[in-house]
Amino acid sequence: MKKFTLLCIALMSLTMLRANVISGTCGDNLTWQYDTNNHSLVISGSGDMWDFDYEERQCPWQTVSGTITSVSLPDDLTRIGSRAFNGCYNLTTIDLPSSLTSIGSYAFYSAGFKSLVFPNSVTEIGAEAFCNNLELGSVTLSNNLHTLSNYVFYCCYELNSIVIPTSITTIGELALSECNDVYMESSTPATITNSSFKSNVVVHVPCNSVSTYQSAPIWQFLNIMGYLDYNFTLNAAEGGSARITTSVCAANTVVIEATADAGYHFTGWSDGNTDNPRAIVLTSDKSVTAQFEQSTTYFHVSLSGISFMEYSNGSYSGPNWSGEVLEGSNIYFRAITDCGTFTGWSDGSMETYRNIQITSDTTITAGYTGIETYQVSITAGEHGHLSNEIVGEVSSCANSFEISAIPDEGYHFVEWSDGDERGYRWFNIDSDLTLYAIFAKGEEGGKLGEHLYWSFEADKNQITVTGSGEMTRREYFGGSLPISKVRTLLFEEGATSIIAYNFNGLHYLETIALPASLITIGESSFEDCRSLSQVTIAANSSLTTIGNWAFYNCHELQSLAIPEGVTEIGKAAFYGCAYLLEVSLPASVQSIGDNAFALCSRMQEMRVRAIVPPSIASKTFEQISREMPVYVPTNSVNAYKADPLWGEMNIIGNDELFDAVNNVTTTYPPTKFIRNGQLFILRDGKTYTIHGQEAK
Repeated sequence: MKKFTLLCIALMSLTMLRANVISGTCGDNLTWQYDTNNHSLVISGSGDMWDFDYEERQCPWQTVSGTITSVSLPDDLTRIGSRAFNGCYNLTTIDLPSSLTSIGSYAFYSAGFKSLVFPNSVTEIGAEAFCNNLELGSVTLSNNLHTLSNYVFYCCYELNSIVIPTSITTIGELALSECNDVYMESSTPATITNSSFKSNVVVHVPCNSVSTYQSAPIWQFLNIMGYLDYNFTLNAAEGGSARITTSVCAANTVVIEATADAGYHFTGWSDGNTDNPRAIVLTSDKSVTAQFEQSTTYFHVSLSGISFMEYSNGSYSGPNWSGEVLEGSNIYFRAITDCGTFTGWSDGSMETYRNIQITSDTTITAGYTGIETYQVSITAGEHGHLSNEIVGEVSSCANSFEISAIPDEGYHFVEWSDGDERGYRWFNIDSDLTLYAIFAKGEEGGKLGEHLYWSFEADKNQITVTGSGEMTRREYFGGSLPISKVRTLLFEEGATSIIAYNFNGLHYLETIALPASLITIGESSFEDCRSLSQVTIAANSSLTTIGNWAFYNCHELQSLAIPEGVTEIGKAAFYGCAYLLEVSLPASVQSIGDNAFALCSRMQEMRVRAIVPPSIASKTFEQISREMPVYVPTNSVNAYKADPLWGEMNIIGNDELFDAVNNVTTTYPPTKFIRNGQLFILRDGKTYTIHGQEAK
């Protein structure tokens, strides 16, 4: 009896262990296993890993990528597939096998690596493969790698320096845009773009190749310094900048130069020397800082009849300019050469192009014959101003000038009254002109369609969509607008469609309010909005279509009532909504796509008001219990049970349940609490760990 009891315990333990492991295939000769207890992913086998995307072949461990803390790779692995470990932000270290030859694009996008060592077998790394690794501080590259692809280490803010082996012949766009120091081992400059590095990067090159780099395209604009026997650090205090202009390796010598900003002047170096430029012979490690002081004397300058002017504070295109200029500053300006006949300047000069130094108040006017004038009004609307308002007569010779639209605090520029959306604009005046700038509330904003606009209000963490009609433009939320701030998305009445991918990836978005006017929710519109818990659709909704992957991976949704009028739910529309507990489908629904509710494994109830069973696919309800009650109209029970796919479900007739269903989605936001030092989540009366496992 005792042996039998021990055997039962062992079998129970084995069953529990297997329940904590998910597995599958990730290559022709590769398999994977993921342990949900210790968050470890183990790849076994040999050869190439498949490439993954969001459509044709999705990464099989994608839904748990954020929980993975360790990955074990086999010794005979030859390729890591595209997007394989995208979003594994808890993965901080990895051992790459010596058999590895290539790494696909986006393979480790947003991983948590602190350091990386590539084996010399690696010959290819795809674009953005390690982009957004925010804590990556150390990288050792393969000596057989030929190209640093576009964006490969973009947004790796801790990667301050890197050594580039001689094998590298091409460095792509923004590949090393965060590095302060780049050490080139090759004497031959690689092919680069204007944005491969940050503008103030110091590039260390072999001594015998300094001149080669300094004369090479694009490299010539960077700080090139030969490898010296000592470390040299150059800094600049407030009020100016400093750069290395020359380095002589054999003599351990650097030549440095300081440049003062407008309103400042150079006062000397931190070691007391005042030469500028200056040569330094290094006999030990050295650091110097350029020092500046603010100037105090300004003179008034007024220029008329010009086409362009430029000085230390900026430039201007237009007929007239006046302002205060710092003593000693140089001003460059020119007369108009393509209109009328230039007759000379008021100070007697006949030069078309002028460059003068300001030592007193100065007024200069250009003279012309044979010109016309136009009535012009270029102004700002409410909540903003222009860099240069123009109201009145303008000479036909003033055929080109620039104006910037500048919003007030808490507002943003939308467009000009003629529909032009450029906030900075050049004007050619050849007729009468009336124009004004339009501003709207919110720190950020833009257009989503011909008559649709969006704005972001920081105090509410809210994007508001206003206007009417179809959405026709794709907006990238995550450029200047930090997506971590967006919590609410509010559509005012008027919008009729949401185009594909427009709001996907807003990981912190919690609530969405959709208008009655909305007809279509496009493909992947809200994909991967992981915190989305509340979707409200206005009464009398016009919605007919929910596109493919529309709410893919929206984990926090718990209750969903799709409004009457919707006829089509696309494939994978609610795939991976792991905490979705109940769904109500309208009488109008006619088709539900493949995988539409796949992996909604916690679903407890579904209500379908359609009298005729909607068409579904074999995996529409993949990994949903076939014992879950599916309530349908009583008179339609036999039709549902006779359907080959609906018949697999637990069909129950109950007309009374449909009386309470309306067009507004009901949600039950989760509550978080700490018990015994551990974070738990309370959902619908049940307690879960932060990894989604039900807790006692």
